[in-house]
Amino acid sequence: MHFALRFILFSTLALTSLAQSTNPALTQTLPTPALTPSGSAITLDLADYFGLPTVGTQVVQFDTVMGKFNVELLANAAPLSVANFLGYVSRGNYTNTFFHRSVPGFVIQGGGFYSTLPVDSVPTVSPISLEYNLPNTRGTIAMARTGELNSATSQWFINTVDNTTSLGQANGGGYAVFGRVLGSGMVIADAIAALPWYNLGGVFSELPLRNVAQGQTQVLVSNFVTVNTISVVPIYPSAGGGTSVLTLAVQQNTAPAVVTASISGRTLTLTPGSTTGLANITLTATDTNANVASGVLQVKVANSQSLTFAALSDRPFSATPITLGATASSGLSVSYSVESGPGQISGNTLTLTGVGTVVIRASQLGDGTYHAAPAVERSFVSLPSFHSWREQYFTAGELADPQQSGPLAIRTADGLTNLLKYALGLDPKVEANAGLPATAATANDWTYIYTRPVDRADLTYTVEVSSDLVNWTSNGVAHEAVASDAGIATWRASVPRGSAVQFFRLKVTAP
Repeated sequence: MHFALRFILFSTLALTSLAQSTNPALTQTLPTPALTPSGSAITLDLADYFGLPTVGTQVVQFDTVMGKFNVELLANAAPLSVANFLGYVSRGNYTNTFFHRSVPGFVIQGGGFYSTLPVDSVPTVSPISLEYNLPNTRGTIAMARTGELNSATSQWFINTVDNTTSLGQANGGGYAVFGRVLGSGMVIADAIAALPWYNLGGVFSELPLRNVAQGQTQVLVSNFVTVNTISVVPIYPSAGGGTSVLTLAVQQNTAPAVVTASISGRTLTLTPGSTTGLANITLTATDTNANVASGVLQVKVANSQSLTFAALSDRPFSATPITLGATASSGLSVSYSVESGPGQISGNTLTLTGVGTVVIRASQLGDGTYHAAPAVERSFVSLPSFHSWREQYFTAGELADPQQSGPLAIRTADGLTNLLKYALGLDPKVEANAGLPATAATANDWTYIYTRPVDRADLTYTVEVSSDLVNWTSNGVAHEAVASDAGIATWRASVPRGSAVQFFRLKVTAP
């Protein structure tokens, strides 16, 4: 078939790029790899960091004489249409076809005829049922059909404007959208739509043609807007090469002597050199239509170091600062932080602020020669103490006055000092009439029984005996815990009844 050029109309549709959220993007922050001089290389899968954020299904690439663009197939919305379209793709039916229809401010259409003279039709398979689930917005691709509802076969069209209303269900049931143009691929579609179109009669009454010479009277194959191929393509390149939506590259490496960077497919390999240093490596992901996403990978090549941090033992709460002594194998200074619990850090000094479990972290962040050391944590318990007990029972003014809150101060008529009341678990401001030590006798022993809180680890309890209230000794005294309940322990001291002992006393000492 030969075409005679009858008349020419020029489309006035402006070239615009489709602003979609399907351009390449850095999907998460690039890591900061730590390598050692002349050490092992490491690899990163760049698919973990670059991608097309809203694209999650199959993609096909249209390779036309006007340029390439990608289309995401939306099988969830139109499974029959996608399967039908992919059938034509896999059989190569769309190879060397052409756009045979262009309606300004509406659509461009293809998939029906081969780019040959005479023109041959694409062989078709049985029509499919209509799947109208998505609106015909700008940038979508839909199955073309006749006035019959379930007549779509090989032909498809791309919406160059928003045809939601004109191609919706009110128009004979609507037209089945099964994909969308990605990135700025609509630049190519718009360029095709902007070509002059010719009325050559029949199905070619709106035929877009390119490079028509002045005075030309016959259509040439070179005038067709040819679709070279339509093929399924992966989003990421493979190690073996081939076409993909994204191309990954090392754009810049500020210190190639420190580390070399190379990409095979979607895998980045970092190989350290023999010297220490810092390299900033700029990576790019570029799509078919030259949209670019970039990110900077900071790689440090340095020596490793370790921390030595001795275990911290449980201790009674005290206002006395604790000196921390972690060391780094690099010789660099160590810093500390309180991860949890009642404590404050100043330099290498820990000051307790209360009772409870304290977790301390030792850190060394490294320098140009050393990597940061793996942090080491140590925990211990700040135990209840006379110091914390005083803060519980006394006001700030009383704490400042040893006559009120000191260990030997007596606040009530029972004659017990603050230290003794702390030791026995009593309120210093309330006269004691219960919970006091008591003596008793058994068939064989004199006994002295008292109770005390189990958490008084800062005290030393000694029971002494005397026959004259002048000379006291703990020799020969059996002193042991005999019961414990709800944090209170019962202790008993005893001596044989045949001894000269007439008196017992409880001696409490604090550090």
